[in-house]
Amino acid sequence: PNARIPAALHPLIQDYVEQINAELPGMVTAFFLVGSIALGDFVRGSDVDFVAVLARQATPDDMTTLRAIHERIAHQYPAWQMEGRYWQPDALGGVDDADSPFPKYFEGKLAWSTNSTLHAVTWWILQHHGIAVFGPPPQTLVYTVDMGHLLREQRANLNSYWATWTRRPKRLAMLLSDWGVQWAVLGVLRQFYTFHEQRIT
Repeated sequence: PNARIPAALHPLIQDYVEQINAELPGMVTAFFLVGSIALGDFVRGSDVDFVAVLARQATPDDMTTLRAIHERIAHQYPAWQMEGRYWQPDALGGVDDADSPFPKYFEGKLAWSTNSTLHAVTWWILQHHGIAVFGPPPQTLVYTVDMGHLLREQRANLNSYWATWTRRPKRLAMLLSDWGVQWAVLGVLRQFYTFHEQRIT
């Protein structure tokens, strides 16, 4: 296994890859880790963020099989939550909403999605720090990340999601907890870092 992947995750990733290869042979042609793992900041409770590349458009039967695989992995490894998307090769690096829906695994559910929100961040991390579990080195993938677009995405997120922390009673109440303070303060500071350094942390 890649030395950058935390040892605690090796069984999960091995089981996932074995099940994908056994039940959908040849379907997933590359599997990359992004997010906190790729950035070297993974801690207990972090998501296992991924980008997967498909050999073809997924069918409803593929979705049923993928859903079953993710459900088994989630049941077997409850401490770690996988989150990611399954892309066609020509969609890598794209920041516009997809013409065709793609499988997205988020918050324990697999569903079709066309939404491109914050994808520039994913593409930047993949290009600069991504880890190939299998497939080509991510640095060899041919696409360009537009930093101007990435910064616009970040500003939109700051003025939508994060702004609600100043208005919604439930989120204001979260600021009375240590977790809420850490999530909000550090979340906004991560974006400040990106605006200032034009990098992701």
